[in-house]
Amino acid sequence: MFAMLLALSASGTGAQPQDLDAVRRTVHQFVTEETRQLPGEVSVEVQPPDKRLRLSACSDLQPYVPPGIRLWGRTSVGVRCAGPDAWSMTLSVVVKVQGQAVFTARPVARGQRIQDADIAVRPVDLTQLPAGVLTEGPQALGRFTGVALAAGLPLRAEMLHGERVVQPGQTVRVVYRADGLHVTGEGKAMGAAAVGEEISVRTANGRVIRGKVSAAGEVEVQ
Repeated sequence: MFAMLLALSASGTGAQPQDLDAVRRTVHQFVTEETRQLPGEVSVEVQPPDKRLRLSACSDLQPYVPPGIRLWGRTSVGVRCAGPDAWSMTLSVVVKVQGQAVFTARPVARGQRIQDADIAVRPVDLTQLPAGVLTEGPQALGRFTGVALAAGLPLRAEMLHGERVVQPGQTVRVVYRADGLHVTGEGKAMGAAAVGEEISVRTANGRVIRGKVSAAGEVEVQ
């Protein structure tokens, strides 16, 4: 549903009215350009202004994205005329992105390594799925589930992790790197983590630090 105006209709009875379809076309072109780099096949729909609306004709229509708005799914775009008879309005826009996403093909237990038979890649409107959904099968294959998953769920990156190469209570090598300084020590892992994940480590003096697992049994702190 489109929103109506911050400013108002053409002043005086002799003023040339704005072509409302030109407003819609301008917004459509703007959104098409702004979403050109999105992954997948993008389509844009712009709801036209109310035909009853009368605005002063504008030679320089300026579309813009309102603060906090993302050009993704059902959204809105503003368009303004700077003057001399300034006005502004907001139009409803639908951005669809046809691509592919990875879904679970069958129930998958927690901690299970993802195999070919566990996933299915389907065409879908990506704007209808949660952020972070995987779009290619290899992004999931060989990784492990952090929770049990039902069949038919879109797979998101945070649902999966690599092989845990550090386990809770394990003695790990702690490597400190900062400003050219390189110091090693030991500590006890306070959780499980895969390479590239962050983990807390309790050092010999009882201090708890955070670092990133850089290899099996090794945590790097910067």
